[in-house]
Amino acid sequence: MPDGIEFDLTELTRLAADLGDAPDAVKKNLPKALSVIARNIKDDWKRNAEGGRIRRSAVTYDINAKRDSVEAEIGPEVGRTGVQGAIVGALEYGFGGRQGPRGYGAAALQRNEADFITGVAKAVADGEREVGL
Repeated sequence: MPDGIEFDLTELTRLAADLGDAPDAVKKNLPKALSVIARNIKDDWKRNAEGGRIRRSAVTYDINAKRDSVEAEIGPEVGRTGVQGAIVGALEYGFGGRQGPRGYGAAALQRNEADFITGVAKAVADGEREVGL
């Protein structure tokens, strides 16, 4: 069992938990837990982007589960949703000197950071209990 879980909250729209050598039973609940929090961040971001006029599909998330880590990438879906994804990106980061960054995604991530840590800790505790740890 690793000494603990390491959380990487340094990137704007990326949440990650490094699980090291945790048993597979401990890791199995994590994609679901991360999916829930990623969806909450996506919905929070969408709700605050220009009064919610942005289509929900313009902000998406992907869950990437690997052997020793699981991560969620949350952000604008540029291309697939037409101009809406590009608008979300422009609102987040600003564009052409006309408008500064709004940071709706960064704010949504910060508002949900504690829930991310709580959810991952609960998923790990449930897995540990299953294997008698």
